[in-house]
Amino acid sequence: MSYTYIYIYMKHDYNNQLNIRLRISEKNKSSWIEIENISYLICEGYLTRVHLICSKTFTCSMLLKQFEEILAEFGFIRANRNTLVNYRHVNCLIFKKGKRSIFVNNFEIKVSRRRAFLFKRK
Repeated sequence: MSYTYIYIYMKHDYNNQLNIRLRISEKNKSSWIEIENISYLICEGYLTRVHLICSKTFTCSMLLKQFEEILAEFGFIRANRNTLVNYRHVNCLIFKKGKRSIFVNNFEIKVSRRRAFLFKRK
């Protein structure tokens, strides 16, 4: 198996993520999470799982589109129809036989064909 790795060198300033917190409401508790600690969000039906860089996961009933509207200005990019990624934590892009994926904290996320240019452009 041969992979083509393209490492991303962060040219953008992500200081606007610092000291900004997002409220995540679970069933019977609410948590305030710093945006810089969110690595990616995955939507499963009407539930969204928020994955942090410290391997913690929070589940809430907010739609991914609502998260995208809030977090787009902080460097979050929609990778496919059910995943929103913090571009700050993307390690590398992989292109193999027409398939595109990214690695975020050693977790592989598939990138849709129509959204791949967003990751190449940055």
